[in-house]
Formats: sequence, C-alpha cells, structure tokens
Amino acid sequence: IAVSFLEHISIADIKDICSIKDTAIHENFQDNAIKFLSMECPVCCDSFPRSRMETMYLCNHMCCLTCAQDYYRNAIQEIRDPQALKKLTCFQEEIEISDDVKLNFFQYLGSKVSLQ
Repeated sequence: IAVSFLEHISIADIKDICSIKDTAIHENFQDNAIKFLSMECPVCCDSFPRSRMETMYLCNHMCCLTCAQDYYRNAIQEIRDPQALKKLTCFQEEIEISDDVKLNFFQYLGSKVSLQ
C-alpha cells in the first residue's frame, strides 16, 4: 500500500484492512500507517505521533514536545535584555516579537515550559 493512499483512506477501510488474515498485508499496512501518521523531530531525529509534535509560536517549524521544552528552558537562561527575547521564538531562526504579541507569547511559553 502506497503512503499516498493513506491520505484518502476511510475508517471503514482501516477496519477492513486490520481484519485481513494475510499477515504480510496486515504488517505492511501497519508499517505504512505508522510512517504516515508520525513525524521526525528535526532536533533529536526521533519519530513521534503528530500529537506529540509542537509548532513554534511565531513560525511553522515543528519539533517534538520534549525538544521544544528543552529549547525553551535553555533559551530562557540566555535572555539578558529585551532584544534577546527573539531567541525564544524558534529553534531554527530568531523572529522579532512585536509588543502586541509579547503578552500572548509569554502565556504560551509558560504553558509549554510547565508541561510534563
């Protein structure tokens, strides 16, 4: 089964495929489904379900929840002045934080750093 096929598969199709007795087809489907439904973290290079991936606040870069938390915790320690706040925005590139975004950003940051 091609991975592109999984984009258009229905729940009924999944139930049918999972009930197939042919082990080779069943295992191949499971492998492809896992590959399609997971993402690789660009920081630690492990694969995670999409639900365990975090999108950075001011961009579309993603990494796993653990790497995002570690990044924020480490970046916070490097903040010495207001201009350095942009180090907190993304693990790939620094993004300027406008004044109107700062309040929401700090609320977001607090929620991400405190997650266990």
